[in-house]
Amino acid sequence: MQYFKFIFVILVSCLLLQFTACKSDKSDKGNTTLPKPKDEKVTALSKPLSVNAGEANAFLLEKTPILHSIIKNNAEVLPVIAQYVYELFHTAKSIKNEADLQRLFNEREQKIIPLLNEKVLNPLSTADETFFHQENGKKLNKELETIGLRGVFAEGFYMGLAAFPMLGKELEQHASEVYKWYMQFWNGEGLSQGGEYPYMNLDGYGQMTVAAEQMVDKYPEHEYTKKIQQGFRDGLNVLTDVHKVIQGGETNYIVHDLNTEFYPTATDIAAYEKLLEAHPNSKYYSVIKKITENMSTMAYVKDKGWKDLYMVVISWEAAKRSRDGGPCANARQKVYEYLDKGIDVPHALFLQKGKKRSCAVVYRFFPDKKEAEKAAATIKSQIPDIEGVVKTTFNKRSFSWKVVE
Repeated sequence: MQYFKFIFVILVSCLLLQFTACKSDKSDKGNTTLPKPKDEKVTALSKPLSVNAGEANAFLLEKTPILHSIIKNNAEVLPVIAQYVYELFHTAKSIKNEADLQRLFNEREQKIIPLLNEKVLNPLSTADETFFHQENGKKLNKELETIGLRGVFAEGFYMGLAAFPMLGKELEQHASEVYKWYMQFWNGEGLSQGGEYPYMNLDGYGQMTVAAEQMVDKYPEHEYTKKIQQGFRDGLNVLTDVHKVIQGGETNYIVHDLNTEFYPTATDIAAYEKLLEAHPNSKYYSVIKKITENMSTMAYVKDKGWKDLYMVVISWEAAKRSRDGGPCANARQKVYEYLDKGIDVPHALFLQKGKKRSCAVVYRFFPDKKEAEKAAATIKSQIPDIEGVVKTTFNKRSFSWKVVE
């Protein structure tokens, strides 16, 4: 069982966005209106509250009794968590400005989450895999949410901690607009984590995208905007790089590249419909709508395998290993440029082309050539100089798609 859990954790961890950052206290996904920007001012950091260990410990016992019972004998963890919780519930004294908010959010990200995860919750779940299914485990989850944390689970296994909305009133009172959007972005990122199938619910990704849009539009050079860029693009990729897989008389919807397996990258068309309904004013509304209304498609025939695909290639980009974006980082950047312009080009695909692999920026792909040619005619009205329709076939030996030349 422990071996299974280890393998499962590795698989899912590769798919989840690994951000553990700050979030706002309100996540009304349909209403993204915030107050007009106010001038940001350099404000002095207030001193952390001075509270003796006994008082903080007693307060922790009152507010989070299950958590207290678990860490009460841990001399390394108890005083840190007790001080943190005390400050969260005495914000009239602990928060005077945006710098104070940053201090508490940063403490949660850099100290509280790693400490609880590594020293308490991960060992606890390893020792007793059923703990979080028990009454005390469920109560602990609720307690964690009151102090800005949430457990992330998949297949019933504890995967780690993410931030949960907190200090909403204090953000409204003390934060600049860009910092509020920043918190809303990370709130969406936390919401996007967890679950056996992480793409079945797109609420978090939608919230991330809408918040990032505001930041990029109003504060393009701000340090907060630069910090969310990678997460923003990763989330946008989930919302656009999707295709249908027809197999055995069933149609499934799969996120990313040319993936075909239902587990764990499956999604649901209803999730995209819900996303569009929630965010009609998003600049990416039109491209997501076009993609879902005319989605790329793959098809499998029993005893024959995967049908050849006809890809509407916009351009070829050199494959180049990137620390952050994989071999097709350049092609993926081209995709983002099109999406930002409102042009529904969603795919950057790693293909075997001749004796080497290349990256194709792809508008759509279909097992039907005529359907691909129709799609090519459509996109030519926006991008006249496309490469054209390219035939590809699946190579069972290399488990990759090869261009037929």
